Amino acid sequence: MQVGVRSFSACRRLNVMLRIIIADDHPAVLQAVKQLLQEEFPSAYIEEAKDTKTLLDQVLNQPWDLVISDLVMPGEGGFAVLKKIKQAKKNLPVIIISTYPADQYLVRVLRAGAEDFVAKDSLPGGLIDAIRKVFKNKK
Repeated sequence: MQVGVRSFSACRRLNVMLRIIIADDHPAVLQAVKQLLQEEFPSAYIEEAKDTKTLLDQVLNQPWDLVISDLVMPGEGGFAVLKKIKQAKKNLPVIIISTYPADQYLVRVLRAGAEDFVAKDSLPGGLIDAIRKVFKNKK
């Protein structure tokens, strides 16, 4: 397993903090997702990025267990950054969130390397389900 990518159950057993970075250019979405994660994973360390440049800098220079990113943000765009993240850290799980419906982007996002796509209108349940699925598959 790649350094910085651990299973959720391993983190719980070892009392290790999950490191999650959230990227979205809408402050209300960032806060809502952060609050949801803090409630569901109280020991997690959560960082925020408001554009693709900041996200990429953070991902390349720090260890993370999960990336949650909006598809459309200022900078290069979600697909370009997703591809760069996967080139640099192929085992780092990425979940894409978007206001666009899954039927428009799900296949493209998965082909680009993301582990899942969650439409923002299905938050919070859809995101928590996607996170649990990602870490279940990392066992």
